Amino acid sequence: MMASTAKPWNNRYMTVAIPVYSSAGILEPSIRSSMHQPLRDLEGVVADNASTDFSGVLAEWLAAEVSDVAGLRLPRNGGKPSAMSKLVRPALGKWIAVLDADDALHDGRLGRPLEASCAARHRPGLARPLASAILQMA
Repeated sequence: MMASTAKPWNNRYMTVAIPVYSSAGILEPSIRSSMHQPLRDLEGVVADNASTDFSGVLAEWLAAEVSDVAGLRLPRNGGKPSAMSKLVRPALGKWIAVLDADDALHDGRLGRPLEASCAARHRPGLARPLASAILQMA
């Protein structure tokens, strides 16, 4: 069974999904950088993939401290693909950005692909663009 510190959100624009495995020493900057973006309606979801260190406890603590972050603790390590499928389920964003636990986002990083996508919608001849740019953040 999966424990969750999920919060009741509605109609989020972007979800930052962070799969974690034994990354306690580097997790906090990743979560904090993802929430310091100039976007409204931003949420973060962190899934601890049965870490052998205190990553899960840290993720829950940060979820309680940082607004708009939810933490999931998975009972067994199913690998990154399994963690990602569990991260996507509670995601409420129209867009999902994947961020590894050892990465951090520069200020404004999430806004640039969204701005480009919105601009492309208003240009004839361009297909639905840039979802892959959002999904490949690192």
